[in-house]
Amino acid sequence: MSAGPHWWGRFHVPLHGAARWQIGPLQLIVRRQPWAWSFATRSAGPWDADHLEVASPLDPQTPDPPGSAISRFSFGETLDPLELEPRLPDRTVVASPAAQMGVMPGEDCRAFVSVPLWVCLRVGTDRKPAMELPIKRPPDTWLGPSPMQGQLCYGSRAPLQLEVDRLPHHPHRAIIPLRLRNDGIGTFRLERIRMPVPQLPLLLAADGRLWTPPVAVNIERSGAVAVELSASPPPEAGPCAALSPAREEGRGLGRVMHSLGAMFGR
Repeated sequence: MSAGPHWWGRFHVPLHGAARWQIGPLQLIVRRQPWAWSFATRSAGPWDADHLEVASPLDPQTPDPPGSAISRFSFGETLDPLELEPRLPDRTVVASPAAQMGVMPGEDCRAFVSVPLWVCLRVGTDRKPAMELPIKRPPDTWLGPSPMQGQLCYGSRAPLQLEVDRLPHHPHRAIIPLRLRNDGIGTFRLERIRMPVPQLPLLLAADGRLWTPPVAVNIERSGAVAVELSASPPPEAGPCAALSPAREEGRGLGRVMHSLGAMFGR
């Protein structure tokens, strides 16, 4: 279905063995003992780093990189396989254009948002989740009309783009297509927008890029905002395969009404 290699999937780590992944800025070292799995993680590179190393065999005595976080999980017996599952962020993500952008009355705007991924580590044939972590944790941001009204979100480090080709292909980020329509009276100035990431599944396109279904946002004449989530792949992506389900599966599909403050922080 898709170009490879991929950093996700199921892998064999031999008993008393170790393996290393480098997923952009994240380095992951996995060690397997008879009664424990051990994970050393360190995310120190820039958010747009592209280095990719997948399940490279490693001498178990190799020291962990300085500054690594060590997590160990005990079992009656450790069993194959080890699975790495890509996931979308666990909060909504706020994106901004590189410069303030206006959408004229009666006009549509197509745009694309790049969001970071998390990795979920699962073990055994029953896919028990051991731990989950961001490949590069995005900054926190607040979106709302006041410090008392709003929502804690993540901020996207990559600016919103009007052309998908302006978003570099990073193996640890996904693309959200956005359609913004202004049916209001005046020009709408887009400074920030909240993307409902936990309600979106993750899709894999044939060229190896990661996508979500489109998000359609309509600013109505009344000033209310209608948000519609689709279950279909975006046309820009071509044929896609489902990679991981939405965190809030089934929520938000169809047309849902919001205030300007909830979507744009006004």
